[in-house]
Amino acid sequence: NWLEHAHAYQFLEAGLSYCDENDLTTWHIYINGCHAQLLLREGKWDEAAAIAQNEVLAEHATPMLRFPAVTALARVRVRRGDPDVAYLFEMLASYIQTGNEPPRFLLYASICAEQAWIAGVADEQLCDVISQAARLAGETGDIWSTGELYFWGHQLAITGLSGFPVALPYQLMAAGHWAAAAAAWSELHCPYDRALALMSGDEDAQHEGLTCLDALGAKAIASRFRQLLRQQGARSVPRGPQLATRSNPSGLTRRQMAVLVLLADGLTNADIGHRLFV
Repeated sequence: NWLEHAHAYQFLEAGLSYCDENDLTTWHIYINGCHAQLLLREGKWDEAAAIAQNEVLAEHATPMLRFPAVTALARVRVRRGDPDVAYLFEMLASYIQTGNEPPRFLLYASICAEQAWIAGVADEQLCDVISQAARLAGETGDIWSTGELYFWGHQLAITGLSGFPVALPYQLMAAGHWAAAAAAWSELHCPYDRALALMSGDEDAQHEGLTCLDALGAKAIASRFRQLLRQQGARSVPRGPQLATRSNPSGLTRRQMAVLVLLADGLTNADIGHRLFV
């Protein structure tokens, strides 16, 4: 299984130790970028972004060595809807022009597809890039990249993206088995992908998916799903956390912060309820 996180951490630790022991500072940057990608898949976005940002700013590193960190940071910012993402896409595009190896091209195409879906538009050139990447992924036997590109390609209504095997969770999603797909992603410790699977389910599943996306901080993705659900005539669409909650470092509401302050003051549950008129 390509997403064996436990084994990945073992290799990361061994690789970083080897770099430290042999003064391979530049390759340390590359491996840290891979670490950021792994944390991203596990839903630890703040930690992933912090590591990736540090390596993106490493001026002495070559573009190839910074590539994993750039892709990790770009994905976090795209999913959150952060404004400072354009320069990362410029970096990715320049890397592709100078060194178009399949793994880098597939990552680039999938990030572009995700951003296009959030924006609600994909021009003909981007559709060609996604189709080309999906075909390349299939031909090289990369069932995970193929599945991801098929998924976003389907969301963007790109036709002709079939014919190659994809990883099991993507098979289940394509077949409409959203609950089984969500369970598969959960077993792989991929909360973001689980949330995407839930968004293909019934109303309860969609609400759970939105809750998961909100918890991850995927504001742009969650906002796009809410927009689509309203357009489809959904009866009730959770509006998501308020501005004050989103700006709180721990994602707490004003009422939760008030409770926390009173707990810190040593008040009992009954005292807190009385003080807050609950």
